[in-house]
Amino acid sequence: GCRLVISNDSGGGHLGAVAGCFVVTIWGPTHVKFGYRAWGDWVMAIALPELPCRPCHHHGPKACPLKHHQCMKGLRPDLVLKHLVQAGLLSR
Repeated sequence: GCRLVISNDSGGGHLGAVAGCFVVTIWGPTHVKFGYRAWGDWVMAIALPELPCRPCHHHGPKACPLKHHQCMKGLRPDLVLKHLVQAGLLSR
Protein backbone atom coordinates (compact mmCIF):
# COMPACT_ATOMS: atom_id res chain seq x y z
CA GLY A 1 0.00 0.00 0.00
CA CYS A 2 2.93 2.44 0.09
CA ARG A 3 4.09 4.59 -2.82
CA LEU A 4 7.64 5.31 -1.69
CA VAL A 5 10.31 3.13 -0.08
CA ILE A 6 13.52 4.62 1.33
CA SER A 7 16.01 1.88 2.06
CA ASN A 8 19.66 1.09 2.35
CA ASP A 9 21.19 -0.87 -0.52
CA SER A 10 19.61 -4.09 0.66
CA GLY A 11 16.44 -6.17 0.74
CA GLY A 12 14.02 -3.34 1.46
CA GLY A 13 14.81 -1.68 -1.85
CA HIS A 14 14.32 -4.92 -3.77
CA LEU A 15 10.98 -5.60 -2.08
CA GLY A 16 9.78 -2.08 -2.81
CA ALA A 17 10.74 -2.39 -6.49
CA VAL A 18 8.91 -5.72 -6.81
CA ALA A 19 5.83 -4.13 -5.20
CA GLY A 20 5.90 -1.32 -7.78
CA CYS A 21 6.84 1.45 -5.35
CA PHE A 22 9.19 4.31 -6.10
CA VAL A 23 12.42 3.22 -4.41
CA VAL A 24 15.19 5.45 -3.07
CA THR A 25 18.25 3.49 -1.98
CA ILE A 26 20.99 4.98 0.16
CA TRP A 27 24.51 3.79 -0.61
CA GLY A 28 27.43 4.12 1.80
CA PRO A 29 30.59 2.00 1.55
CA THR A 30 29.30 -0.02 -1.43
CA HIS A 31 28.58 1.20 -4.96
CA VAL A 32 25.68 0.87 -7.37
CA LYS A 33 28.11 -0.20 -10.12
CA PHE A 34 28.46 -3.59 -8.40
CA GLY A 35 24.95 -4.44 -9.63
CA TYR A 36 23.25 -5.09 -6.30
CA ARG A 37 20.76 -2.27 -6.72
CA ALA A 38 17.03 -2.69 -6.94
CA TRP A 39 15.89 -2.80 -10.56
CA GLY A 40 12.91 -0.95 -11.92
CA ASP A 41 11.74 2.17 -13.68
CA TRP A 42 11.30 4.03 -10.41
CA VAL A 43 14.56 3.45 -8.57
CA MET A 44 16.88 6.25 -7.42
CA ALA A 45 20.27 5.76 -5.78
CA ILE A 46 21.69 8.37 -3.41
CA ALA A 47 25.36 8.39 -2.38
CA LEU A 48 28.28 10.72 -1.82
CA PRO A 49 30.24 10.19 -5.05
CA GLU A 50 32.97 12.68 -4.23
CA LEU A 51 34.52 10.46 -1.57
CA PRO A 52 37.79 8.97 -2.88
CA CYS A 53 37.56 6.06 -0.42
CA ARG A 54 34.22 4.87 -1.85
CA PRO A 55 33.67 2.01 -2.47
CA CYS A 56 35.78 0.39 0.19
CA HIS A 57 34.15 -3.04 -0.14
CA HIS A 58 31.66 -4.87 -2.35
CA HIS A 59 29.32 -5.64 0.57
CA GLY A 60 30.37 -3.00 3.09
CA PRO A 61 32.82 -3.82 5.85
CA LYS A 62 31.79 -4.14 9.49
CA ALA A 63 33.96 -1.14 10.32
CA CYS A 64 35.27 1.76 8.25
CA PRO A 65 38.86 0.99 7.17
CA LEU A 66 39.71 4.71 7.57
CA LYS A 67 37.82 5.03 10.88
CA HIS A 68 35.65 8.00 9.75
CA HIS A 69 32.62 6.43 7.98
CA GLN A 70 31.93 9.65 6.07
CA CYS A 71 30.11 7.73 3.35
CA MET A 72 27.23 7.33 5.80
CA LYS A 73 27.70 10.25 8.18
CA GLY A 74 27.71 12.64 5.22
CA LEU A 75 24.39 11.28 3.93
CA ARG A 76 22.34 13.40 6.26
CA PRO A 77 18.53 13.30 6.19
CA ASP A 78 18.36 16.82 4.72
CA LEU A 79 20.42 15.66 1.71
CA VAL A 80 18.08 12.73 1.12
CA LEU A 81 15.06 15.05 1.43
CA LYS A 82 16.66 17.44 -1.07
CA HIS A 83 16.94 14.62 -3.62
CA LEU A 84 13.32 13.60 -3.01
CA VAL A 85 12.09 17.17 -3.50
CA GLN A 86 14.18 17.59 -6.68
CA ALA A 87 12.70 14.35 -8.07
CA GLY A 88 9.20 15.62 -7.33
CA LEU A 89 8.48 12.88 -4.80
CA LEU A 90 8.00 15.28 -1.89
CA SER A 91 7.22 18.95 -1.55
CA ARG A 92 8.80 21.24 0.98
